[in-house]
Amino acid sequence: MKHSFPGNVRELESAIQHTFVMCRKGVILPEHLPESILDEHVISSEESEYLKNEKDLIIESLKRNNGNKSKAADELGMHRSTLWRKLKGLDANI
Repeated sequence: MKHSFPGNVRELESAIQHTFVMCRKGVILPEHLPESILDEHVISSEESEYLKNEKDLIIESLKRNNGNKSKAADELGMHRSTLWRKLKGLDANI
């Protein structure tokens, strides 16, 4: 879930096929995933800082808009569903 597939459907398809070949049981575990996906999951300090800044911007926008997610999303220039997804992903309990 943490791996980004920025428009690369072939990479995703290949990873899924690899997983089905490697997984002989009914449960897919991390060791069944291609190493290229596993290796990418070390979050860099730069990415961590970006996520912290994004979370701070979202929280401040929500405060300015009295918790109104629709208004905050408009202010941030994103769709309301994008804001909901980001809140869930950033573990922002507001």
